[in-house]
Amino acid sequence: MTNQEIYNDLGQIGVVALVCMEMAGSDGKVDKVEIAEIIKVVKFFSDEDPEPPITKAIDYFNKLEMEKRVNFVINGLKHLGEVLNDATKKNILLALAAVAEADGIVDENEQLVYNTAKKLLS
Repeated sequence: MTNQEIYNDLGQIGVVALVCMEMAGSDGKVDKVEIAEIIKVVKFFSDEDPEPPITKAIDYFNKLEMEKRVNFVINGLKHLGEVLNDATKKNILLALAAVAEADGIVDENEQLVYNTAKKLLS
C-alpha cells in the first residue's frame, strides 16, 4: 500500500490516531492506559465514534513493517503540518505528550517521536 492509500483509508483523525499509536509503541509496548489516552485524543479532535479510527490505527500499527509505518507517520505529520492551523498542531503535540506520559514513564524513544513531531508540525 502507498502512503496515500493508507491516508485515504485512515482519514485525518485516523492519521492522528496512528501517530499516537507510534508514540505509545515507541517504548516497545502499548499499554492499556496509552490506548485509553488515544481514545481521549480521538474524542477531543472528532465528534464521531472513536472506535473506527482507533481500530484502523491499531490494525495498521500491527500489520505494517516498522520502516513503512515510520515512513507513513513522518509523511502524515508533514502533511498535517501543512494543512492544520497552529492551534490544532499545538493540540496534537499536547496529545502526544499525554500519550507518552500515560504509563508514567517517558523514555528516550518517546522523546524522539515527540521531537520529530514538533519539528514536522512547525
